[in-house]
Amino acid sequence: MHLTVKFLGNIRREEVPEVSSLMEEAVLDIAPFELSIEGLWSFPPKGRPRILWVGVTGEVEPLGVVAKRLEEGARLLGAKGEDRRYVPHLTLGRVKSAPADFEERLAEVVRPMLGTFQAHELTLFMSELSGQGSRYTVLDRVAFGG
Repeated sequence: MHLTVKFLGNIRREEVPEVSSLMEEAVLDIAPFELSIEGLWSFPPKGRPRILWVGVTGEVEPLGVVAKRLEEGARLLGAKGEDRRYVPHLTLGRVKSAPADFEERLAEVVRPMLGTFQAHELTLFMSELSGQGSRYTVLDRVAFGG
């Protein structure tokens, strides 16, 4: 599970060093910070849930700074920009069909995940989608604070 700060879309292998440099610049003066996971939400907010997510709170200000820096830098690299405000959250998954008591059963699974954790690095993932779900490969990691 990971917290997406900036989705880049398709990038070429030869662009990875540029993205890594962008990540290093974005977190150079940011010390590790604490975040909390709380709440279970679905989208759309009314009707049958299609996407499930949990909220992220705590020291979200440094995370917002990193997100803004990555957004600006990614645009300079030619990535598609986001016009909406960054809202930190963890996407748990998509729902195709669910029993009537699905949300109650899911809450039992999610409850142990709730709590506080320290954000100490930024990770560049490559995601590959398949019929069995997504597979994530780490391409680079950059520690907060250089």
